[in-house]
Amino acid sequence: MAGRPPGHLRRAWEEDRAAPAPSSRPKPNEMCKVQPLRADLCLSALALSREEEDTLDIIRNFLRRRPKQETEKLRFLASICTVCSTTSVDSTMWDMLYFCQLEVVEAIEVLLQEEPTDHLGTALRQQAMLAITSMSRVGLLLQEKSSSFLHTCFCSIFHLPPQEDTQGPKASLYSKASRAVPKTLSPSQTLAAMDSMLQVLVRSAGTLGILELQNILQLLLPFTNSQPAAVQERAMARIARLANFITTYPLPQVCPCFAQTTVLRHQCSKTYQFVMLGRLVGHLTLCCTCKDKGTRHEAAEALHHLHTFILQQRRRWPWLHDTGQLQHQEGRRARQPYQLSQNSRASRIFLMFMKYLQPSDQADIILMAIKSLRAPSAYSISFAAHMVDVLVADPAFQPGQVLNIVWAIYRNLPSVRSVVALKSLERALLVLMDKHPSEVVASLLQCSPTCTHVAMAMWKVMLSKPHIAEKVVGELLSMLMNQSLRKTSTSTKDNPRILSLAAARTISEILLQPACLREVEAIFPQLFLALLFQVSFTTELTLQEVHIFWREHQQDVLTPIRCSIPVLSSLLATRSQARGPGGS
Repeated sequence: MAGRPPGHLRRAWEEDRAAPAPSSRPKPNEMCKVQPLRADLCLSALALSREEEDTLDIIRNFLRRRPKQETEKLRFLASICTVCSTTSVDSTMWDMLYFCQLEVVEAIEVLLQEEPTDHLGTALRQQAMLAITSMSRVGLLLQEKSSSFLHTCFCSIFHLPPQEDTQGPKASLYSKASRAVPKTLSPSQTLAAMDSMLQVLVRSAGTLGILELQNILQLLLPFTNSQPAAVQERAMARIARLANFITTYPLPQVCPCFAQTTVLRHQCSKTYQFVMLGRLVGHLTLCCTCKDKGTRHEAAEALHHLHTFILQQRRRWPWLHDTGQLQHQEGRRARQPYQLSQNSRASRIFLMFMKYLQPSDQADIILMAIKSLRAPSAYSISFAAHMVDVLVADPAFQPGQVLNIVWAIYRNLPSVRSVVALKSLERALLVLMDKHPSEVVASLLQCSPTCTHVAMAMWKVMLSKPHIAEKVVGELLSMLMNQSLRKTSTSTKDNPRILSLAAARTISEILLQPACLREVEAIFPQLFLALLFQVSFTTELTLQEVHIFWREHQQDVLTPIRCSIPVLSSLLATRSQARGPGGS
């Protein structure tokens, strides 16, 4: 439970109250004059006190009894709005709600969960959002409960009957329901109330507004994927409205560095960074190729507003770019239609955002694109493949990002069926191996220390090009020579001893590939010596390290040392084969 609010907040609220009009100094003969007691003012004050007490009683009784009647629920929510909207911050009323705000928010969340998703009457949903909006405005919404409430709210409202259900043949039924229940609202009115609530949450967060915005966006994104079409469109529309909102509402705490293609060397707190720009751009662009027309339209609108927001932020640092050119560019794009329906249009807008994405953003997008190559996919597989090609064309990834990309390929490759997608992943592996050989080899060894058939498929791709195959064999040799001599281990798959075992296991499979004979022959002395060292150090492995290989080879009862010795035999056989019958 949160403690009592700081004193400066209460002083700020007190300053917001209207100050009494200054009265003129009384005359001497008036100072001794007894003023009659005004009964109307006393009765008014007494009535206000009783009204406030009644409001508190409604909240207390509801939290204690949790009644099921609709009228009681609405009175409870209305009382919360009354307490939060009072002009004078009364200590009893305000403090009472402050110290039970967790219980109040949880009660509102339960009310939303109990609402039927197939019922057109949404008055309670709107009143619940108004209550949360009122609490947020006066600082009575706990941050730790915000995400939970928003998720419940999205689940409750996004699954309402589609808008078309209240038109056409069912319009008369909806009209009768509206007349029978005066407070019944249409789904569009409920969604408008949600938009207002989300905007107030961002405003009320103050200097943490950018964090609150990203928190809301992260909660909305899952609803735009693998959901019924109506849910997709409603969630995407909320993102579009928020994107439009931030173009008109100033967020001075946002650091413009997020929209720079290069990482600027300056101190920037995480509370001021738009860290999910890459994920947002990638997801919205993919949604521009989904099957639902309404979702595509809303995703395009969101990208349009997001682009405007980026240009607005970049203009805050005019010495980094041509401000006039950007203004012209913004005006020209603002006039372009953003109803993207073809992959070519989605590709054009994706390339437009590429100039604003940092390597970390590009890494986030490529992970999404790789996942979207799986069959079946909610998006265009050919466009996702195009995104992968664009993003790896000039990679500037960090080692951790390379590891994540290799892991993504390894996990999703078994579910990739499209020829276009497979060719795209092959090109990505070749480019990454050419630019980041050490990181790619180490990452793939961590993905599969025992060289599964999926890992071997990836190795074969990289061994298909002679200049890449040479780098692969060289990096595997480096794993054997430099890491097999280390005697300590504090982890499992990512420690040098395990990587050395994994390299030996991979080499045993590579020796079976005729295309690599020349590369193996070139480093035969070093490779043979490294394998001899490994046979000696496998006797010192811990049980935890042995378990990694024992689990994979339990059927064949192959221990690490039994895996190493056949590698030496294969290497000698390969050398004999390479030299031919007359070789020495």
